[in-house]
Amino acid sequence: MEQEGYAPSRRMEEPIFHEVKKNGKTEVEPCGRKIVFEGKLK
Repeated sequence: MEQEGYAPSRRMEEPIFHEVKKNGKTEVEPCGRKIVFEGKLK
């Protein structure tokens, strides 16, 4: 990010979900998170 001329301005976490079948039903469960940075030009 720094090499491309951007400065981080906000850090966001996006949840990652996966589908699990329990008792014949499909349920969505969280399995992790992805960290995303929003940047501004310097």
